[in-house]
Amino acid sequence: MSLDQLRGYFEPVKPGYFNTPRAGLIASRTVEVASNFYREFGTEGSGRSGHFFEEEFPVIRAESAEFLGVHSNEVALLPNFSFGINTLIQSLPKSTRILLFENDYPGLLLPFQVNEFEIVWLKSADGFHIDLETARELIESQGVDVVAISHVQHRTGFCLDLKAWSEMCFNQGCELILDMTQSLGGCEINLSLPGISAAIGSSYKWLNAGYGSALMHVKRRFLKEFSPRIAGEGSFRIINGEWSYRSSIKSFEPGHLNPGSLLMLGDALNMRKGEDINAMTNHTSALVKSFIEVMEKAGVKVFGAESPSRTTIVTVADQDDLRERLITAGIRFTEYTTRLRFGIHYTNSKEDLDLISHTLRGL
Repeated sequence: MSLDQLRGYFEPVKPGYFNTPRAGLIASRTVEVASNFYREFGTEGSGRSGHFFEEEFPVIRAESAEFLGVHSNEVALLPNFSFGINTLIQSLPKSTRILLFENDYPGLLLPFQVNEFEIVWLKSADGFHIDLETARELIESQGVDVVAISHVQHRTGFCLDLKAWSEMCFNQGCELILDMTQSLGGCEINLSLPGISAAIGSSYKWLNAGYGSALMHVKRRFLKEFSPRIAGEGSFRIINGEWSYRSSIKSFEPGHLNPGSLLMLGDALNMRKGEDINAMTNHTSALVKSFIEVMEKAGVKVFGAESPSRTTIVTVADQDDLRERLITAGIRFTEYTTRLRFGIHYTNSKEDLDLISHTLRGL
């Protein structure tokens, strides 16, 4: 599917939507899929929901596995990232020592903290880059068992070199757990790398699937060593007329997931089948480059501007009257205390950049 075809599924919006890192837009056809389900559910009840769980749910699982490039018996469908990480870490012994990045997403950090794991903190020397060698030294010196970190950082857009981090963790004998919420659907994720133990990502941002669904991948070797400590609906089978518990990746799936949300996920995945990855990458990369040039020309500080590890998230300093100008112009972004965050999606265009450029004149 061409880039123009993909973009054509989205209703025209006013220029200036740069907030995909917070919530992605949803294609009109994806919205219609959910609407159709609820109309049918309203008149057919269990007949419609039963058909979904028996026939459509397994297909969406298979499509999710295909999208992630892994086997379906290593994929669970979840309501969100938070549910996934909070249930996954219950499988770890309380003596597990965890390496966390201090500026990572709170939803990744807090579950380890409230469950009182022993934490080793990784810091950034410049507020943007995360140094692999520093992490390696901490793993060796502190006896780290698990590295839990975001593939793409939510505040800065810094992207890990997954191959390098996977190799490092594999060679060090520690597990690597990824939060892929800010990369799922936004950039390439090679989950087949042997050093990646688990990865979880919500689908409402770069995958444009709306709220209520997430994908979890867990390697079979990890499941074997760290058995699930949750009994979801998928854990049970009827054997000789009796309910029987069988631990698997499906144990992480809670009962009665929202069919509408999962159907939206399935449609979002179908939209991406056969997508022209090169065209999408070239389009967003060119927009990111132009966006940074516009900001720097206006004298706005861009964090990590020249870094090759940047993705499609751009964070700038909140200076002068920049924030007020952007809000007045109707530009959507995320505000932090001293920084402003923008996301460049394939639905963005030159018109969005023209609006930014016009808004920054005379800053």
